[in-house]
Parts: sequence; structure tokens; C-alpha cells
Amino acid sequence: MIERSIGHQALWYAKRLRSMPFSEIPHRILEAAKRNADRHGKIAARYAYAPDAISGLPLPSFPLDLDALRQANPNDIIRIGSQANGILIDGPALLGQRWPLGGRADWSLDPVSGLHWERNGFCFDIDRRHGAGPGDVKFVWELSRLQHLQILALDAFLSGSEHSRRACEEDTLAWIAGNPPFRGLGYACGIELASRVISVLVIVALLGPASLSSKLSSAIWAMLNAHGAWLARYPSLYSSANNHLIAEAGALFAIGSLAPELPGAEQWRVMGQKHLEQEAARQITPDGVGAEQSPTYQAYIMEWLIITRRIAAATGRCLDPVIDQRLQAGARFLASILDTAGNHPRFGDDDEGVVLRQDIGHERMPLALAGTVGALLGDGSSCHPEYRLDLRARMLGASSLPAKDWRPASAVFPTGGYTVLRAGSLMALFDHGPLGYMSLAGHGHADALSVWLHADGIPLLVDAGTYRYNYDGGWRKHLRGTAAHNTLMVDDMDQSEQTGPFNWGRRARGNLISAEFQGAQTATATHDGYSRLGITHKRTVTLDENSLKIVDTVLGSGRHHVRLTLQFDPSIELQPAGDGRWRATSQRGLTAVVNVVFPQMTSHIEKQNVSPGPGAVSHDYNRIGAAPALLLEGHSSLPLEVVTTIAIESLKGGMDGRD
Repeated sequence: MIERSIGHQALWYAKRLRSMPFSEIPHRILEAAKRNADRHGKIAARYAYAPDAISGLPLPSFPLDLDALRQANPNDIIRIGSQANGILIDGPALLGQRWPLGGRADWSLDPVSGLHWERNGFCFDIDRRHGAGPGDVKFVWELSRLQHLQILALDAFLSGSEHSRRACEEDTLAWIAGNPPFRGLGYACGIELASRVISVLVIVALLGPASLSSKLSSAIWAMLNAHGAWLARYPSLYSSANNHLIAEAGALFAIGSLAPELPGAEQWRVMGQKHLEQEAARQITPDGVGAEQSPTYQAYIMEWLIITRRIAAATGRCLDPVIDQRLQAGARFLASILDTAGNHPRFGDDDEGVVLRQDIGHERMPLALAGTVGALLGDGSSCHPEYRLDLRARMLGASSLPAKDWRPASAVFPTGGYTVLRAGSLMALFDHGPLGYMSLAGHGHADALSVWLHADGIPLLVDAGTYRYNYDGGWRKHLRGTAAHNTLMVDDMDQSEQTGPFNWGRRARGNLISAEFQGAQTATATHDGYSRLGITHKRTVTLDENSLKIVDTVLGSGRHHVRLTLQFDPSIELQPAGDGRWRATSQRGLTAVVNVVFPQMTSHIEKQNVSPGPGAVSHDYNRIGAAPALLLEGHSSLPLEVVTTIAIESLKGGMDGRD
């Protein structure tokens, strides 16, 4: 087992090295030297405790709008109370997994396997990537974000629950006592430290700094000092500079601004602000699309930006206008891909990440963040009719919504690489963008020219999702690959080359040729993912009020195996309808007929979740279920044309839809 792990590590490092720009190599060498010094406590140990003169001062807290929060909807107060009781009575449920009650403060427990991760080793020495641990590291990290304690603190504030207050205080102190600085998994990844910083600052604000014991206050000061020092010492730069860097920068800005008494505070604030302003411009394109090609990761970084905006206003700091510009553009993009029920097409990875937790379960983050940004910036066009002023928006200072002015319309986002087509109650999304962000593109999927279709709030054609990042039984590779997406696959090859769970080698490039919104809504694009075979895939998507039409042209020569995948939502039943057609039905009143003209094809329906392959959809992290996939394939001489039509026969609406 040890030899296998070492071999996997060597292979991982080799592939990662190939993904790095040359300028990153000196940075990684210096980082390795710092880790070696810190492993022996020669440098980092001095950051483990806050100076004695500071530990007795009033605690810093997040500048929540407590007055707006007191005006919360009664249903929100009831919901938070119910979830807090669930945490106290049954144990927290995070990422679709229930922790045992006795494991509520067992910070090294993997709740799936029941085994423990190493508790006290130097944080960077714990192998979390190569199958050597007891399970998916995200579970132990998720509990240590302490976001479930935000729910307890909200309950204590909104309902006055002493049980929630006491448990929140006890578990916060238990985490700090059980996770000494720079030891164990709690300090192994910057985004986890960043999330925990905000959780603790929010807990202090909701419980009240003056109400906390001197023991807890002193421990929090020490924790903030250690977290700030570690985040500043090991930032996620170069090929790692994705959403992790924005989170780390947001936490540094928060500590530096709200706890100026700490020795490194000003340096942290300046460093955090610099990275935030740079990364806002890089990670949200000018047309508003998240560069990581995932609407939920986009919502996540936008949440960090509005948190930073709130802290800056409260502490008299001025941020570069680019932050508000990108927030507004990002909110408008997210609002543009919402269907009539507020659901969004899922694409790229989704790990359900949030910063300010207002629900223990999976939130509809694109809907929520578009609405929150709209409320804070006074932009009613980002406020979907299904969005109501929620606890997050209230905590950040919004006490009312602007007049909602959400107007669904077809639109092209050329830099981000998506076209939204709308006709009546139908919405289709067409992907002609890049694979993902920067050299790793870690959260992108090989889904060039994919199409998603929603009808009056009911998802029809969907993405297969994420499931897990680690200990996934092979699903990670499948769910990132072309076979899991609504596009064509040639000779059983991915459009882009997977070189690891978060790495890509050769990548397909999409190119929008045209888009026309007069009359029928239509767009045409190509990608070059099969250029090594001498093949170009061209797709034209046309939408009217009653149907979606997809024309695929495979340009090239010779004879090749071509497969078209149409992945339907788990709520859809798919049955043969005669004459080579299929009928898709939903319990919510939708009926559609699918017809594909594909010379020399065979066709069948897959619906399974037993082994990695089509016929399965993961709507939530750590959950995967059977869902019908229509597979049409055959060996054909090129050039080849495949025509797919999905005609809506009946539609009663889907206002209870989910994304």
C-alpha cells in the first residue's frame, strides 16, 4: 500500500509539473524550503499564539447588519431553529452525509468509513491525494469549516436558544484546542482556513464579543493570528490561483481589517486586497462568466467579493471599482441562465461551497447570489422572481429588494463562451467556451458544444454532475469526460486529455461562429478537440417556443465511431415511442418527443448508478442516482450529419423545480 501511494505521488507530481508555467518552478522550490523549515518549527512556531497584550482585548467580529437580520422572515427563523435542533440531537449533516452525534467535534473522523485521519502530523506531510487516507478528505474539511456552527449561532441570535449558544461556544473552543497550529488536516489547505476565519468572525458577531468567556476569547485571538500567518505564508499562486486564492485573500483582508492589533495585520490586509482586486478581474470575465466554467464556483467567489465589500465599507477602506463591476456583470450572467423556476443548468464541478451559511443543505447559489448582489447594488435585473431577501443578504446589509426587473432573453457571452437561447418558456444553454481556468482548469469538464434544456422550470437535458472529488470509485474520471455530457464523442476519446482529478493536458477549444435572435433563436459553434484525428465538430442549436433542434456536423474523412449522448434529468421517464422516437415525460406535466436522424446508428437507454458510465446523475455532492441517458452511436464515414429534435407536446409548468 505504501509503495502504491508513493508511486501515485510521483505520477501526480510529474503531471502537475507539466501543467506549471516555467516561472512557477522557483516559487515551488522556495515553498518546499519554507515547508521544511516549518516542519521543524524553526519559523512558524512564533505565530501559534497571539501576544499576551492582545489576547485580553475585545474580539474582532464580522460587521453583520444585525438590525436587518432581526427583521428576518419568520419562516427563516423556524427553519434555522429546526436545523440547529437537528445538529444538536442527530449530529450535523454536511455534503449529504450525517456525522454521528459523538462525532460532532471529532475533527479527524471520516463519517463514511468511520476511520480517522492522522491528527497531529505536520499538515503538509499528510497524504490526502493518493488513496492513502480513510476517505474523501472533503468530509473532514467540511466539518472543520465550522459553518454548521454558523447555524447554531444564527439560532442563538434569532430565537435566543441557550442550547445553541452553549454548543456553539463549546465546539468552537473544541476545534481550536483539538487542532494545534500547523498540525493535522485543519491547516493543510488555505481555502479551509479562510472559510473557518469567516465562520469564527460571524459566530463572534452573532453571539456578541462581550458575552464570550476569556478562555474562548483568548483562544480565538490565537487562532486568528495563526490562520493569518499561515495564509500569508502559503498563498495559492500560479497554477493554484483559482477560487482558493480569492478565499485566502478574502480571509486575509478580513483579519487585517477587523483585527488590526495583530502584528501582521496590515501586511495581511494589503496582501489580501491586492489579490482580491486582481483576481476579481481575472476570475470573472468582463461579460460576467466565471472563468472556472462552473456557476456554483462563480457564485462562491462572488460571495467572497461581497463579504470583502461589506468589510471594506465597515472599516473605511476603498476597493478598486473593478470588484463592483465584476459583481454586477457576474450577477447578470447568473440571472440570465436561470429558468422560470429559478433553476440553473449545472456545468463544471460543484462542491456546494458557501461562505455565509444560511442553510445546512444544498442552496441554489446562482439564484441566491445573483439576487443578493442585485439587492446590494440596486440592480433589479439580477433579482429573479423566485428570489426573496434571504438571511445572507440581510447579514450583508440589504433590508429590501430593488424593483425586480428580471427579463429572460437570449444572449451571447462571447468571452466566457456561452449562448443562452430563450423562446417562450423554453431555455437552452450552449457551451462554446474554454475548458476551464488557467493551466490546470481543475474544475472544468470536457463538455465542448454541450447543450442543456429546461422547459418552464423543468430540467430536461442536464449535466451528470460531480459526485465526489476523492474515493469516488472511478466516477470522477467519467463525470469530467465527454461521455457524460450532451455532445458528440468520436472514437471513444475525450475531447480534452485528463491528466489527473484536477489536471488537464491537451484541451479542446470552442469557437462561436454565429448567433441570431431574430425569429427562431439559433447559434452555431465548432470545437477542435478531435483535430488530432483530422476531425472538426460543428453544432447548430435552434430553439423556438415548442422545440429544440440540434444539427451536428462531423467534418473529416475516413470511418469513425461516433456517439451522441442525451442525458435526461432523473425526474424524466424515457420510453420508446415507435418509428425510432422516444417519449420523455415528467410527473409535473411535461411531455416531449425526441427524434434523432443518425445514419447507421444503434440506440439504447442507460439508467444505472452501479458503475462509472452514462445513465447516472449527481445532483448533490456525495450522491449519485440513476437517470435516463439516451445513447445513439454507430460507425460512419465522414463527413456525417446528425439531426436531433426535441418537440414539446404538453407543458403544465414546473415552479417546484430544482437545479
